[in-house]
Amino acid sequence: MKHVITTVLLAMSLLGAGSTVAATQTERTPAREQSSYLMQRISLDQAVGIAQQNVPGRVVGADTRHMQGRIIHEVRILENSGTLRIIRVDGETGRVLR
Repeated sequence: MKHVITTVLLAMSLLGAGSTVAATQTERTPAREQSSYLMQRISLDQAVGIAQQNVPGRVVGADTRHMQGRIIHEVRILENSGTLRIIRVDGETGRVLR
Protein backbone atom coordinates (compact mmCIF):
# COMPACT_ATOMS: atom_id res chain seq x y z
CA MET A 1 0.00 0.00 0.00
CA LYS A 2 2.89 2.38 0.77
CA HIS A 3 4.26 1.68 -2.69
CA VAL A 4 0.94 2.70 -4.33
CA ILE A 5 0.72 5.91 -2.30
CA THR A 6 4.33 6.76 -3.09
CA THR A 7 3.69 6.15 -6.79
CA VAL A 8 0.57 8.32 -6.77
CA LEU A 9 2.36 11.14 -4.94
CA LEU A 10 5.29 10.93 -7.33
CA ALA A 11 2.96 11.05 -10.33
CA MET A 12 1.08 14.03 -8.89
CA SER A 13 4.29 15.92 -8.22
CA LEU A 14 5.54 15.23 -11.75
CA LEU A 15 2.24 16.42 -13.23
CA GLY A 16 2.41 19.53 -11.11
CA ALA A 17 5.95 20.23 -12.26
CA GLY A 18 4.91 19.72 -15.87
CA SER A 19 2.08 22.19 -15.57
CA THR A 20 4.44 24.70 -13.96
CA VAL A 21 6.80 24.41 -16.94
CA ALA A 22 3.87 24.71 -19.36
CA ALA A 23 2.56 27.76 -17.51
CA THR A 24 5.99 29.38 -17.61
CA GLN A 25 6.27 28.80 -21.37
CA THR A 26 2.76 30.13 -21.93
CA GLU A 27 3.52 33.25 -19.91
CA ARG A 28 6.57 33.97 -22.06
CA THR A 29 4.81 33.57 -25.39
CA PRO A 30 2.70 36.75 -25.36
CA ALA A 31 5.72 38.96 -24.64
CA ARG A 32 7.69 37.39 -27.50
CA GLU A 33 4.74 37.74 -29.86
CA GLN A 34 4.09 41.28 -28.67
CA SER A 35 7.65 42.35 -29.49
CA SER A 36 7.33 40.72 -32.92
CA TYR A 37 4.13 42.59 -33.63
CA LEU A 38 5.88 45.85 -32.80
CA MET A 39 8.23 45.16 -35.73
CA GLN A 40 5.26 44.56 -38.06
CA ARG A 41 4.78 47.32 -40.58
CA ILE A 42 2.32 45.62 -42.93
CA SER A 43 -1.09 44.76 -41.48
CA LEU A 44 -2.90 41.56 -42.38
CA ASP A 45 -5.44 43.60 -44.37
CA GLN A 46 -2.64 45.23 -46.34
CA ALA A 47 -1.07 41.81 -46.97
CA VAL A 48 -4.40 40.54 -48.34
CA GLY A 49 -4.47 43.48 -50.77
CA ILE A 50 -0.89 42.78 -51.86
CA ALA A 51 -1.67 39.10 -52.41
CA GLN A 52 -4.78 39.95 -54.46
CA GLN A 53 -2.68 42.18 -56.71
CA ASN A 54 -0.41 39.21 -57.42
CA VAL A 55 -2.94 36.37 -57.75
CA PRO A 56 -6.44 36.80 -59.16
CA GLY A 57 -9.17 34.91 -57.32
CA ARG A 58 -11.17 34.87 -54.11
CA VAL A 59 -9.51 35.19 -50.69
CA VAL A 60 -10.62 32.23 -48.56
CA GLY A 61 -8.42 32.83 -45.53
CA ALA A 62 -5.53 34.77 -44.07
CA ASP A 63 -3.43 34.64 -40.92
CA THR A 64 -0.15 35.80 -39.47
CA ARG A 65 2.65 33.40 -38.55
CA HIS A 66 6.12 33.61 -37.10
CA MET A 67 8.68 31.89 -39.31
CA GLN A 68 12.40 31.94 -38.64
CA GLY A 69 12.07 35.00 -36.42
CA ARG A 70 10.05 36.97 -38.96
CA ILE A 71 6.41 37.90 -39.24
CA ILE A 72 4.82 36.34 -42.30
CA HIS A 73 1.25 36.91 -43.44
CA GLU A 74 -0.21 33.91 -45.26
CA VAL A 75 -3.11 34.61 -47.60
CA ARG A 76 -5.05 31.72 -49.13
CA ILE A 77 -6.58 32.52 -52.51
CA LEU A 78 -8.83 30.24 -54.54
CA GLU A 79 -7.91 30.95 -58.14
CA ASN A 80 -10.57 31.08 -60.84
CA SER A 81 -9.18 27.75 -62.11
CA GLY A 82 -10.01 26.14 -58.74
CA THR A 83 -6.41 25.96 -57.53
CA LEU A 84 -5.77 27.01 -53.93
CA ARG A 85 -2.69 29.21 -53.65
CA ILE A 86 -0.94 30.31 -50.47
CA ILE A 87 0.75 33.66 -50.85
CA ARG A 88 3.26 34.65 -48.16
CA VAL A 89 3.83 38.36 -47.56
CA ASP A 90 6.68 39.66 -45.40
CA GLY A 91 5.12 41.50 -42.44
CA GLU A 92 7.93 44.03 -42.31
CA THR A 93 8.50 44.89 -45.97
CA GLY A 94 5.28 43.87 -47.75
CA ARG A 95 7.31 41.85 -50.24
CA VAL A 96 5.71 38.69 -51.66
CA LEU A 97 7.88 35.72 -50.73
CA ARG A 98 8.37 32.95 -53.28
